[in-house]
Amino acid sequence: MDKTHSEKCKQGASRRDYKAEALKYSKRGEQLPQSINTESDVRLIRELHSGGISMREIGRKFEIHHTTVWRIVNYADWKHVL
Repeated sequence: MDKTHSEKCKQGASRRDYKAEALKYSKRGEQLPQSINTESDVRLIRELHSGGISMREIGRKFEIHHTTVWRIVNYADWKHVL
């Protein structure tokens, strides 16, 4: 049986609601066992980069890959830390 447009929209909304609800209870940042950085590290990394220090230099200082620094600085990772 084919669903109407309104039924498809309701289904999509319920998926978004489910995902939003699941994110409330998912572990992030320091709560993850594989996490290397802390929230204070993340804030400092963003501050150092805004001050003009290169991502490679920051990566060396924190012993992480410069791509990880890029992901932190551009809020691809650690989005919840402002």
